[in-house]
Amino acid sequence: LVSRQLKTVPGVADVITFGGLAREFQIQIIPERLEQYQVTLNEVYDAVARNNRNVGAGIVNRGSTALLVRGIGLLRDERDIASITIESRDGTPIRISDVATVTVGAAPQVGTITKNGDPTELTSGVVLQRKGESTRAVMARVQTKLDEIRRSLPPGVRLVTYYDQTELVGKTIHTVAKALVEGGILVVLELTRGKSARLLANAQHLAVLLKGLPSGYQKDLQEDKEAVFDTGDTLSTLLAALAPAIEALEPERDRIAATLTPELLAVELADALVADGVPFRDAHKVVGQLWAAAESAGVVPSALPQAQRLALHPLFTDAQLALLTVEASLARRSHAPGAGAQSVADQLAHAEARLGMGPGDSIENPERGDAPAVTTSTGAVAHTPREGTLKVLEGGIVVRRARLADVPGIAGVMASYVADGILLPRPVSELF
Repeated sequence: LVSRQLKTVPGVADVITFGGLAREFQIQIIPERLEQYQVTLNEVYDAVARNNRNVGAGIVNRGSTALLVRGIGLLRDERDIASITIESRDGTPIRISDVATVTVGAAPQVGTITKNGDPTELTSGVVLQRKGESTRAVMARVQTKLDEIRRSLPPGVRLVTYYDQTELVGKTIHTVAKALVEGGILVVLELTRGKSARLLANAQHLAVLLKGLPSGYQKDLQEDKEAVFDTGDTLSTLLAALAPAIEALEPERDRIAATLTPELLAVELADALVADGVPFRDAHKVVGQLWAAAESAGVVPSALPQAQRLALHPLFTDAQLALLTVEASLARRSHAPGAGAQSVADQLAHAEARLGMGPGDSIENPERGDAPAVTTSTGAVAHTPREGTLKVLEGGIVVRRARLADVPGIAGVMASYVADGILLPRPVSELF
């Protein structure tokens, strides 16, 4: 009942069953009757075989219609088997029922199926998928068919799925997709690191070129275009790949927190000693001794007995070590260009402003007279633009700082001059 219906599901190649009782018709021969009727076992076997098959009877043509004639002779129940004629003698038929009894029974078992050590016998089936089919799609169709079959099962019979590859396939796809994304991000970041050398070389190229402007002003300015346009093209390519790569990153805070081990704060303790007047050479030495003692004891430095710590240096008190935290360490570095949170926010705001993505063009610096910083809704630090960032000339021409998005337009204007090797026209006053 179950396997036949499952085989009709698209994408299913076969259903292999294990356990249970195989229903069969059993012909139990009575030897005395065989001897009485002078019938052999082979004759009984041949008689059953002859009467258990369908036979084609050809085609009957009726006008323009062809009718296919087929004789259905498959045995359906024990009464059909019992009525089979083995042979006829003097007009009297000898049937199966004369020499044997026909019953419905089960084939001998060669094994059993149980689950989780329960001695109750079960019947198991394995659905085989056709080659090239989608496992997820086939399993979805199989589950739908199983729901239909369950509604037609006899009372007391349950159909339970104990192994489903849908979950395995889903986890496998997730693992592969995650590996591909992580690998792609690593490749993008590594290629970006390699491309940074090219950008630094272009910057050095421009610095050396501009240093010698007085010796060949107009001619030299044709040499800066290659470095400028190459930098623009490189940045455009890198930023197009970096933006989605960084956006796809999901920080795992627990794993990040697990890497913040006490060893990271050793320099902080040495700096604290230097701030209290200890020479850095001596501070570095005693901090190394403290960490070595902690490693030998298998504990963090703060867990060592205070007496043992004070024997190394009198400033290794509980209060001093309690001040060693990652948060305090980052707070000490909130100055440009430090790695503190405020400093990083200032540097990002400065870079965004230089690229035309923010309102300011510099990090706040009182010595230069820049405008004060303003905290945005995202937590980044923006700055009021300095006077002169935006100008309106006669005729309504607006002059502003160039943005990264302007590079393709500038390159388009310059392309024809570069291709023809034509010097750009400049006022005579700028040549001398």
